[in-house]
Amino acid sequence: SDITAAVTAAKATVDKVGNITINLTADAAYTVSGSIEAPAGLVINGNNATIDASALASAMILMSATPSVEANEAGFYPINDVVIKDVKVTGLTQQLFYANKVKYLMNNLVCENSIIQVNGGNKTVFDFNGGGVVAKLDISKSTIYANPKHEGALYSSQSGNKATEAGLEKQTISIINSTLYNIACGKNVNNHRQANQTWLEYIVKDNIVLDCGKKGQFVKGLNGGQGGANPTWAIDRNTFLYTVNDVITNTGAEETTGDNEETVNNNLVTDPAFVNAAE
Repeated sequence: SDITAAVTAAKATVDKVGNITINLTADAAYTVSGSIEAPAGLVINGNNATIDASALASAMILMSATPSVEANEAGFYPINDVVIKDVKVTGLTQQLFYANKVKYLMNNLVCENSIIQVNGGNKTVFDFNGGGVVAKLDISKSTIYANPKHEGALYSSQSGNKATEAGLEKQTISIINSTLYNIACGKNVNNHRQANQTWLEYIVKDNIVLDCGKKGQFVKGLNGGQGGANPTWAIDRNTFLYTVNDVITNTGAEETTGDNEETVNNNLVTDPAFVNAAE
């Protein structure tokens, strides 16, 4: 049931490792004893399996220090997508994904139909700090939550590479039909090397967001805490709530993109009534 051991054993059977696909048995239980190291694209098809990540001392998905692809003219290593799909991850104290300070260039980093339980701490969930860039971070139909609260960032590119340096015309962060709880508590949701840029796009639709980021600043926090109209904003049909004095509170129109005439209002303004928010 140790995914790390299985991947290591599979790597030993080939001369060169390229893209990796991991197909888990439906509804099964797995562990990871160390990072799943990928030198190129990686797909985890969870089939509703559970991965216990509590034993990790490093990122669950760690990009290899030695890519298996050639660098392009800009010095980046173009790879296929990294996909986490249909899986439940529990006990995560480290990064879910870390680019390992290598200049990887990927099209999509995807978290789809998954539940990611972060066990507190201050590690970035999707971490490009020090190097690497993704054209689109795509979180959809997923729950990312922390118990106890998480004080790191959801995404980071601090000291990393700008999208334009890799030849990208646009970098998109998309969160759709998902639930975020207790992530980046009291912090900027994202840490950008370059925030408030014209090549940035934020798509946030149909989500429940509770106690994430600074009070009333989840959207602004996606942009590294900066208000501004330079990025492309597509924010609609979300619920932004915060716990104040043990009461879940609607933040109303506090969410802004920097334009006082374009406030971001809550859709559902009542307590979403999680039966057990810790679970």
